[in-house]
Amino acid sequence: MKLVASESLNFAVFRTAFEQGKELGEEEEITTQTLIESMQNSGRRTGVDVRPSMGWGTLLQAIYEEVAESSTVAPTFYTDFPETSPLTRQQRKDPLLTEKGDLIVFGSELATACSELVDPVFQRKRLLAALSGYVLVCR
Repeated sequence: MKLVASESLNFAVFRTAFEQGKELGEEEEITTQTLIESMQNSGRRTGVDVRPSMGWGTLLQAIYEEVAESSTVAPTFYTDFPETSPLTRQQRKDPLLTEKGDLIVFGSELATACSELVDPVFQRKRLLAALSGYVLVCR
C-alpha cells in the first residue's frame, strides 16, 4: 500500500513495504499479531539469516531490509517501524510500533526521522531491557 504524496515522493507504511521486493507469499501478511515462528519462516524464505535470539522487532527489521529497502528505487518514506531503538517513542495506536520513518532512494537510506522518548524513567527501563535482549512496552 503506497500513498503517493507528489510526483517525486512516495509514502509507505513499514509493514506493507514487502510489496516492493521479493514475494513473501500471497496469503502472508506480517502484522504486530504475526507469530514469531511464522516470521522466522518468512525470513528464511526471503534470505534473512534468522537467529534464535532475534526478537519480533529485530526480525521484522531484517526482513524489511532484505525485501523492501534493498529493492526500493523511487524516493519512498517508510513509516511505522517496529520497536528496535530504545529511545524512539512508541506509537499511540500500537505500542509494538514506533514513530519512526526512513527515506529510501535506490536502496539507500538517505534520512531517518523519529519522535524521541523523553520520559527518563521509561528511557532507563528500555535501555536496560535492550541490553538484556528484551523488548519492553512502556505504558
